[in-house]
Amino acid sequence: MKPNAWTIEELQHLVDTYFSMLEKEQAGLPYSKAEYNRYLQTKIERSRGSIEMKWMNVSAVLSERGMVYVKGYKPYPNYQKILQDVVLTKINGVKAVA
Repeated sequence: MKPNAWTIEELQHLVDTYFSMLEKEQAGLPYSKAEYNRYLQTKIERSRGSIEMKWMNVSAVLSERGMVYVKGYKPYPNYQKILQDVVLTKINGVKAVA
């Protein structure tokens, strides 16, 4: 797995999958966090734990703004500005640019 910093492309994949889980959760639809994690591992070559920690960072960005977040991913506020930028870009409906 990659020991280096996350790229904007990796973060966009991560945030997209997070919001997909959140949409399903809010709609009351079943989904598997483990399946999302395995899928994401094939796209960005990061470890299960690394992905889960980043999802907790996404929860923190949302929580700090009074928004709902995926149950089970307790907000972990130690995140990079680039992740915050990608999340806010997703919320605002525009594509982030590197």
